[in-house]
Amino acid sequence: YSQSRNAIQYLHGQKLVGQTIELNFSRHSYIADYSQGEVLPDGSPCWKDYSQSRNNRFMTVEGTSKNRIVAPGRIMHFYNSPPDSTEESLQQVFIKANTHIPVGIKFFSQGSGAKSATGLMEWADIEISLEAFVFAKSATGLMEWADIEISLEAFVFA
Repeated sequence: YSQSRNAIQYLHGQKLVGQTIELNFSRHSYIADYSQGEVLPDGSPCWKDYSQSRNNRFMTVEGTSKNRIVAPGRIMHFYNSPPDSTEESLQQVFIKANTHIPVGIKFFSQGSGAKSATGLMEWADIEISLEAFVFAKSATGLMEWADIEISLEAFVFA
């Protein structure tokens, strides 16, 4: 319940591809399994179950306690990027997804022996940053080709 309340609070009224997102609580008491359902025009399934994904941050009390859920903004915090990530390798994630690339990328210093890189990415406005995130996230299949493995579930708006 709290996750859906947060989604409605932070996403309702945001702009995405020139349209306003409208989210409300469902009148239904359960989510139907459509895993055997329709396919989209591009042949991809219309529904996917992420409840058991290792990137699901709501599966455990520990994972949930680490969540820092905030409204979308121009600046996005990223983490779990490979330690040798560069501005160019991060930009490639968005280029391959055919979406807006960040206008600025700043890496936080991690010290020697870091297992991952973290930092901030900035876009011109909130709508563009939200579009970049949504399109890159929906291009997850494209990420399998990549030299860089970034979990887009790990992106957090700052």
